[in-house]
Amino acid sequence: FLSTVSRADDAPWREAMAAARSAALAGNYLDAAQGYENALQQAESFGKDNWRSASMRHDLGEVFRRLGRYEEAESELNGALRGYQLAFGADSPPSVNTIKQLALLYEAQGNEADAERYAHRALALAAKVFGDGDVRTAAALGALAGLQARRGLRAQAESSFRKALDFAALQADANDPVAISLRTSLCRGIATLYIEMARFEDAQSWLDEALSSGEKGADSGGNIDHADLARTLLVKAFFETQSGRMGQALGSLERALALQQSALGLQHIE
Repeated sequence: FLSTVSRADDAPWREAMAAARSAALAGNYLDAAQGYENALQQAESFGKDNWRSASMRHDLGEVFRRLGRYEEAESELNGALRGYQLAFGADSPPSVNTIKQLALLYEAQGNEADAERYAHRALALAAKVFGDGDVRTAAALGALAGLQARRGLRAQAESSFRKALDFAALQADANDPVAISLRTSLCRGIATLYIEMARFEDAQSWLDEALSSGEKGADSGGNIDHADLARTLLVKAFFETQSGRMGQALGSLERALALQQSALGLQHIE
């Protein structure tokens, strides 16, 4: 959405943003925070509350959350939300991801009520601006499902995961990397839920789906796809451990580590 809004004189901001995002992708979150602060200064040359500033505040807020700097994260994310609404209106599409980040932030702080409230808010906005057949709505529902699962609301989480998978299935382009990554994540999430519920047959079925989808994504050679496959292998190792298959679990862990090192580098935080 935002990549289509550009000006010839914003090159310094885009360069600063690219450097910050490169650091974040490498897991160098301290460097990323400094980079986003620099990019934010560049963005504010276009006005304090413009969409560029909002975008940088969102990214900076996410980095602060990962660093455990929660008060700063909340301030930046709320600033991003305000900027998006001023730039694009109350129902601005970019606000969906910012609201999802606020839900994750409140969960990290142990504020479960606000976390779920914001997850529902993100889902409602995504459904309104994108529609049920959009991958971004499925992602918002998947985020809610993950939150419900972590809170132990297993019946609600199962329902949300299955509905999200139904939404994801409506995505027209099954070869789209974003759609592949989303399906992998959803299958992995519901498999983890079933492992925790000791529904091992169901877990195995969804884990197989996650691995198949992840390997399809990894074939494209993208770093994010390889990292996503590694996360699925970690769930597979957990499942194998729960099933008493320690040798297979070790093999899955070794493969996951090799993929993470290949995709993200030795210095990445994951």
